[in-house]
Amino acid sequence: MAAAECLAMIHLCRVRVTRLDQFGHPVAGPNNVYISANPMVLTVTPSYEAGQDLTLVGGCDCIIAEYRGYDKLKRFDLELDVGAFEPGLMEMMLGATAILSSSNPIGVWWPLNQFNCGVPAQPNVCFEAWQDGWNEDQQDATWPYIHHIFPSSFWSIGATTMQNDFTQPKLTGFTRQNTNWGLGIFGDQPESAQALGGSFYSTTTPTAACGYQSHSIT
Repeated sequence: MAAAECLAMIHLCRVRVTRLDQFGHPVAGPNNVYISANPMVLTVTPSYEAGQDLTLVGGCDCIIAEYRGYDKLKRFDLELDVGAFEPGLMEMMLGATAILSSSNPIGVWWPLNQFNCGVPAQPNVCFEAWQDGWNEDQQDATWPYIHHIFPSSFWSIGATTMQNDFTQPKLTGFTRQNTNWGLGIFGDQPESAQALGGSFYSTTTPTAACGYQSHSIT
């Protein structure tokens, strides 16, 4: 058994997106996975419902009793900047329509506006990210990576700046609970994922590619 370690986290080296059905199960078939080596920045913001703050003040303006309820975690709000235009990634995360050339995605048509209630909702995807595990001045030899997983997430087009500098497309999203991801389909989790996801040390990162990848679900 590996010794316990408390490592620093640095870099954002990989992200992996997996198609899910509406109930959170991984989708079978080709082109159901996208692994990118081009993430720039991932911002993870917890969203809480503040607990009730009640005070009972007497007739002489003295506090008789007070109560502060617990804050309640609802979800995580996500913001991802990527360093390259990756049509396959955007198709999967946004529900865009891929423009294909010889079966390879070379562009996207953005999702339809929501004036019609029949327009498909944002797609459900499992979103994962990897950072380097850092021990003093080098990458840790036992646990070289930290694996972050959000088993259910929904994404939208973010504000992107085009200028005399490299453009970084932005996507914004939020998470939901997913009790149907479990151990996932990749064999790189230490145990079944909890509903909102989590983070854990890892010895591997997935291999990125410029285009879709597939996984056969057994």
